[in-house]
Amino acid sequence: MEKITSINRDRLEWSLRESGVDIPQLASSVHISEQTLTNIMEGHGALTFVQLQKLARYFNRGVLFFIEPGIPDEIHYDSTQFRTLANQKPQLTPQIRSLIQRVEYQRRIYVDLLAELGEPQIELFDSPEIPENNPPLAASIIRRWLGLIDKNTFDS
Repeated sequence: MEKITSINRDRLEWSLRESGVDIPQLASSVHISEQTLTNIMEGHGALTFVQLQKLARYFNRGVLFFIEPGIPDEIHYDSTQFRTLANQKPQLTPQIRSLIQRVEYQRRIYVDLLAELGEPQIELFDSPEIPENNPPLAASIIRRWLGLIDKNTFDS
């Protein structure tokens, strides 16, 4: 079988870093030998098309992603949904990252479809003013805003 030698190792390295996995973990997950992947990273290896498909599937990318030249634009591939409140990247499994990316993609389609149909824009989230230094008052405001009564049971 013919091998592809034009693998962009910068993109593979970026994908490894973004997913938080290393070569041994990747090799085990996609059933490609560790030596083959190490050779790719060193710039003198090659993969079959099937192996390249396994990599692409694992990182939730297209096959061409790993052949295109250049380093990926992080803004294009990484969104605010992948940030914590402290603006740090959380440790997510590739499956969870893939799920979030698919949800974002479907949401964009939904919003674009609404715009094409002339539907009114989705309301922006409008939260109440919450005092930072008074937890009991903040709790009271939030409970009122959520419509919670003073006593709740599991049934309510």
